Amino acid sequence: MVTNEAAELISLPQKIKYLKFPRFEMPLNNAILIFYLNHKITVDEAKERFQQIIDTYNVEDSTGVIIKVNLAIFYGLSGEFVESLKILETLYNKIKFIENLEFYYKYLVEVNLRVLQYLEENKECIELLENIQKECAAKDEHYLEAHVKCIMDSIKQDEKISPISWYHADMVNSKMKHDDCWKYYGHIYLFGELEFWSES
Repeated sequence: MVTNEAAELISLPQKIKYLKFPRFEMPLNNAILIFYLNHKITVDEAKERFQQIIDTYNVEDSTGVIIKVNLAIFYGLSGEFVESLKILETLYNKIKFIENLEFYYKYLVEVNLRVLQYLEENKECIELLENIQKECAAKDEHYLEAHVKCIMDSIKQDEKISPISWYHADMVNSKMKHDDCWKYYGHIYLFGELEFWSES
């Protein structure tokens, strides 16, 4: 069962102590997203696995920002807005003090925060999303700009559907809709995947 495989993957470094797994939380993050997006685990199971990563590994750097954003999204998908907003608001206040943090991390935190605030009936988030779009345009972040524009278009329709239905509703009105990358960016919530970067 895939859920058991996810649990085994997380516990692997503890089982094989003679091997070092540097930054093992990165492939774990991606594996759990793959399991979920391929309908192999539920929202609650994904949430549990992300909490395990946070409890097991040191995730206080930029990698931790993405992992915690993903956990917050799963709380949001399960309708637990208070817990989701608590995580995202804490991150939003924290990332201001992380030096040289790439814009992508800031975007992940803030855009997901504003989406959850909207679902909690906070109308001020619309103006804040407009500010994010302007910042994306200024930085030539075309995919992110298209993503936030589609979110604002969806909000303006003011459809009251469940958080999980809203996530899986494809944002097909974008000029990016035929681009392969839109399969990743073309959803209301934006999960964060992690990659290894090397200077060698």
